[in-house]
Amino acid sequence: MPTSRRLDSPSDTRGACCRVPRGPSSVRCPSRRLWIGAIVVRAAGTQSPWYEDQNMASRLFTVCRSFWPVALAIFVSALGRAGRADQIVDFDDLLLPPGSYWNGPDPGGTIVDGPFGPVNVGSFSSRGITFVNRYDLTFGSWSGFAYSNSSDTTTPGFVNQFSAITGTGLGPGQDTYGVAFGYDDLEPNLSDPDPFDPTDPADLLALPYFELPELARIEGMYVTNTTYTTLSMRFGDSFAKPFGGATGNDPDFFKLTVYGLDASGVPLVDSVEFYLADYRFNDNSLDYIVTEWAYLDLSPLAGARTIAFNLSSSDVGAFGMNTPAYFAVDTIRFSMVPEPASLAMFGLGLIAPALVAWRAGSARRGGGA
Repeated sequence: MPTSRRLDSPSDTRGACCRVPRGPSSVRCPSRRLWIGAIVVRAAGTQSPWYEDQNMASRLFTVCRSFWPVALAIFVSALGRAGRADQIVDFDDLLLPPGSYWNGPDPGGTIVDGPFGPVNVGSFSSRGITFVNRYDLTFGSWSGFAYSNSSDTTTPGFVNQFSAITGTGLGPGQDTYGVAFGYDDLEPNLSDPDPFDPTDPADLLALPYFELPELARIEGMYVTNTTYTTLSMRFGDSFAKPFGGATGNDPDFFKLTVYGLDASGVPLVDSVEFYLADYRFNDNSLDYIVTEWAYLDLSPLAGARTIAFNLSSSDVGAFGMNTPAYFAVDTIRFSMVPEPASLAMFGLGLIAPALVAWRAGSARRGGGA
């Protein structure tokens, strides 16, 4: 049931703000006060319904001799909150049978010539973000992004390429998560004589990448290793060495580097690095392989529309990187940033009713402040 309360009248007009408990209630404002919550303003002495708004703190503001400092403070605070609406991509809108995955092909994809035959270049979307998927129609191989809810944390090898080492996604719900595969060698080798160039948009768009909605700003995401890669680094396999080597002293690493391209397709100067495994410590007890979901702050790439991912390793042979080039991703966070015109209209909608209410209150009191 809605409740109501009357705030105690201040002994003078110098008080700053009075907080009102959140929840359904109504407030009767004492004289010389305005209630501002969301974009709701009521003149002093009136009873106003309480509006819960998750993006803006609702408060009672004292109106002293000058209304404008208060209005400006309200506007700046509200503008900052209105300019950021947090969004989360958890992949749980992508429905799968238990213990399964999707790695392509996209029925709406485009067929292009690949190195070994036709490739379907398509995508899938989750909560506003579009993920690239490339599917080789000759061999059934793939690169880019897939999604999975597989929970196998013990089976080694390529047959278990779609399982996160955590055995589950990060959050509650269906617990689907993304799996990325693909890389470009940093040095020339027998299979790839052209090394990766992070300033070349074509090289970046050949990697696993996703595209943000228009006017979105990336915040961060959670990453971990796949079971296939984890067990390969821990024990070695027919292609890759165990990290640390026979003595445990080899300074091995497996690194994820994240790049951004702006809305015009121009690469950003900044990039973000994250070690999915690091054996470079002098103290071997500090060596690690990431086996839990770890948060990766991508705010340095705030100007990016496209986010691309490359993997590199200390274990490199004549044909390039030996470590399986996979990682898992979940709970991608981004913010929607309104256009300046929208923010201006929001500010006008906030301040104008407050000014009208203040003027009305001043007229009843016989003068303005």
